[in-house]
Amino acid sequence: MTRRERSRAIILLLIAGVGYALWPPRPHSWWLWLLTWMGVLGASLVVLWRWGKSEPDPSPPRLPARDRTQQEWAHEIRTPLMHVQLYVQQLRRAAPAGQMEALDGLEAELTRISQMMESMSVLSQGSGRTATEVLDLQAWLDESLPLYREAADTLGFALQVMMEAVSPVRANVRDLRQVLSNGFSNAFRYGDPDTAITVRLAPDGPLWVALTVTNASGPPAVPLRDLTQPFVRGHEDGFGTGLGLSVVSRLMESMGGRVVCRYLDGCFQLQLLFPRVTAPVAAD
Repeated sequence: MTRRERSRAIILLLIAGVGYALWPPRPHSWWLWLLTWMGVLGASLVVLWRWGKSEPDPSPPRLPARDRTQQEWAHEIRTPLMHVQLYVQQLRRAAPAGQMEALDGLEAELTRISQMMESMSVLSQGSGRTATEVLDLQAWLDESLPLYREAADTLGFALQVMMEAVSPVRANVRDLRQVLSNGFSNAFRYGDPDTAITVRLAPDGPLWVALTVTNASGPPAVPLRDLTQPFVRGHEDGFGTGLGLSVVSRLMESMGGRVVCRYLDGCFQLQLLFPRVTAPVAAD
C-alpha cells in the first residue's frame, strides 16, 4: 500500500468513527450496530480500492539515460591510447638501447588494442543498413589499389589485378575502404611469402558483383563458416584479434551485400558480393 492509499484509509476510518460516535449502540441493538460497522468498513475498502484504480499513484519520473553513441565511446578510449603512444615516443629519445625491444613490444600492443577498439566499435553498431551511394567499383579500385600494390611490393607479394566490366553497385565508400583494408591485412599476414595476391572483379550471377581477394596460404584452423564470427582466428599464430573478417561481414551486410570464404587448391579466397544497381544480366 502506498502512502496515498494509507492516507485515504485513515481518512475514511476517521469519518466512520465520527459518524458512529454520534450514534452509540443501545443494549437491545448492539448486533445491528456491529453489523452496520462491518458494512461500513467493507464499503470503505471497496471505495478505497476503486479510488486507487481510478487515480493510480504516479511513479517518480525516470531521468533519461545519456545517449552516447559508439563513436563517442570509441573517442573516449582512443584519446588515452594516443597519449600513451606519445609517452612511449618520448621514452624512446632517452631510453638506452637495451630497452628499445621492450618499447617496440609496447607500441605493437598499443596498436593491437587500438585496432581491436575500432573493430568492436563497428560490431557494436548493430545490423542496420547504412547510407549507400551508386558507385563505379572498377573506377574506385583503380584509385585505391596503388596503395596496396606498394605495400605488397614492400612485403614481397606480387599483386595481380583482373577486372571485368561490371554494372555499378551500391556501397558506402568509408565502409568499403575498411573492408578492402581488412581483406588485404589478412592476405599480407597469412599469405605465403613470394606468392601472388590476386584481386578479381567480375560478375557473379545475375544479381551480384563479386570482388575476390585470393592468396596462397595454409588451411584455416577452424571451419570456414566460423571465420566471420568475432574473436575467431583462422590461424593460431598469436597475432591478430580475430575481428577482421567479422567486421568485413558486418559492413558488407550493412551495405546489402554478403561475404563468402573459400579454401581451394591451397589458396584462401575472400569474396565480397555487392548487389547490382542496373537490371540483372544473364548468369555466367
